[in-house]
Amino acid sequence: MAFSKKDAKVALIIPAAGNSTRMGKCKMLLRMPDGKSFLENILFHAQSFCFDKIILVVQKKHFTDVSVLVPDSLKGITTILINEFPEKERLYSIKLGLSSVADYDYCFIHNSDNPYLNAETLTHLFEYRNTADFITPSYLGRGGHPVLITNKLINVILSSDDNARLNEVL
Repeated sequence: MAFSKKDAKVALIIPAAGNSTRMGKCKMLLRMPDGKSFLENILFHAQSFCFDKIILVVQKKHFTDVSVLVPDSLKGITTILINEFPEKERLYSIKLGLSSVADYDYCFIHNSDNPYLNAETLTHLFEYRNTADFITPSYLGRGGHPVLITNKLINVILSSDDNARLNEVL
């Protein structure tokens, strides 16, 4: 389903610079039953939303493995940022991504360990963009991802403490 947005700059950030000690490898590179990596599946579905920018935040050692998975159709809008300090945790990676879209109207943040991004959820969240500064999907009363944030929250997050958790800042 193609989605057309008017007069709004929208980004997608996928933070994946953690050490993935439980998984043993970069979560974006884990394989789905059909053989696609989590990242390939996320990006396949992201194409349907017409993002202005997609930002992948990874450790330096995963840069090459991740860059070859970006489809040609998204290469012009995809930026891969290196988190030189993965020990600073997830919010630091999110802030790295947000720093390059501080002037954007909206930003989705999607976890790299969740390959099930879909255009229907993105569209539904975006339809409610004017109802709150952040919107999350929920299932059985539990919030999930992606999270949609407004420009106001982009700037709040950018000025927050690196050691905070995203849910605390929100």
